[in-house]
Amino acid sequence: MPNNLQVILVQLLLGLILLLAGAKGFINGVEEAAQILGISALMLSLLIIPIATELPEKVNSILWIRKGKDTLAFGNITGAMVFQGTLLPAIGVMCTPWIARKEMVAGILITIIAALWMRYLTMTGGIRVWHLVVNGLLYVSYFVIALS
Repeated sequence: MPNNLQVILVQLLLGLILLLAGAKGFINGVEEAAQILGISALMLSLLIIPIATELPEKVNSILWIRKGKDTLAFGNITGAMVFQGTLLPAIGVMCTPWIARKEMVAGILITIIAALWMRYLTMTGGIRVWHLVVNGLLYVSYFVIALS
């Protein structure tokens, strides 16, 4: 296939169309699943979309680690987490009507606690595997609060 501007533009347009169609299908699926589970679509989105969007990033990082490119793997994971955890929620809050509900405030507070915990550990000697259990328990506590 020739690599000229017309072919590139057609591929770009086709890629954008498929991306939008896939996103719309995913959103519809989340809304239907939320109705079946009896929880809000926002709550289900907050629980599963980060996993669905970050999983490919983790696979990339695993592949880079296997090739000995640890710096790329670490940068990929942290960059993706910062992007998912800051920019996208900020756009969502700005573009939608936002009401501070119990699960949202709990999510904010638990995230701040987890971040402060990680910051404290990095300043006092480093992170051990068992330290991550605390963040896992914080996530489980958010899950319980959100579903109650």
